Amino acid sequence: MLLLTIMKKLLFTVFWAFAFVEMADAQSNPNAKFFLQLNNGKMIYTDHLTLEEPFLRGSYLWVDGTDKYKLSEVKWYRSPDGTFKRFSTGVFDKGWYKQEEEGKINVYSRIVTSSSGNNYYGRGIYMTPTYTTTKVEYFQTGDTPPQHLRYLPLKALMADHPGGLEVLNKGHKRAVTKGVLYGAGIAMLLAGAVLTVNSTETNPITGGNSVQVSPLVYLGVATCLVPIFIPSPTRDYRRAITVFNVK
Repeated sequence: MLLLTIMKKLLFTVFWAFAFVEMADAQSNPNAKFFLQLNNGKMIYTDHLTLEEPFLRGSYLWVDGTDKYKLSEVKWYRSPDGTFKRFSTGVFDKGWYKQEEEGKINVYSRIVTSSSGNNYYGRGIYMTPTYTTTKVEYFQTGDTPPQHLRYLPLKALMADHPGGLEVLNKGHKRAVTKGVLYGAGIAMLLAGAVLTVNSTETNPITGGNSVQVSPLVYLGVATCLVPIFIPSPTRDYRRAITVFNVK
C-alpha cells in the first residue's frame, strides 16, 4: 500500500514536471504564432494569447490560459487581433498603436474618440454629448515615436526613392487642391454675405426688408462641396509608403 502511494506521488510529480517543461519550451519557441515582450526585454512566445479587459479593472494578456501579464508590464505583443506596440509621443498621446504595415517605414493606427460636449439649450432641454470615433494613421521609423502622415517628413525619408516620391507628390497635389478650393469657397461665402447685407432694402410701404442673396453665396457653397469628392491625400501617402517598403 505504501509502495502504491509513493508510485502515485512520483507519477504526479513527473507529470507536472513534464507539463512545466513543455510550457517553458512553448514560451521560448520563436516559431509560435504569437508573442509578447515585457518591459524588461523578456520575450514570451505562445500559440494562445488573448486580451482580457475586465470592467473597472486593469487589462491583461492571458498566455496559454495559465499565465497573466498586465498590459503595463508589456512593451509590445502580437495576438489574433494584430500587432500592438506602446508608444509615448507626448502627454496626451500615450497608448497602444496597432501596426498596419511593417517595413523601412512602419505604419500604425489608433482609434481616437472625440466628444461634442454637453449642450444645454434652456427650458430644461439638455442634450447628452455625442461621441465619434476616427481611425488615425501614423508612420514610424527606427526607435522614433509615431508621427502623423504628413507630406514634408515623408518627402525627406523618400528623397532617394523616385517611385515613392511620385505617389507622395500625387497626394500632396490633392491636398493643395482641396485647400485652395476650401479657401476660395469660404472667401466667396464671406464676400457674398457682405454683398447680401449691403443690398438689403427696406420697403417704404410695408416696412419690411427686401433681401437679395448674392450669387457668390451659392457659388461659395458649391465650391466648398467640391473637395468632398476629391480622394483623401492620406490614401496616396499610404500607397507611397508601401511602394517605398517594397522596392
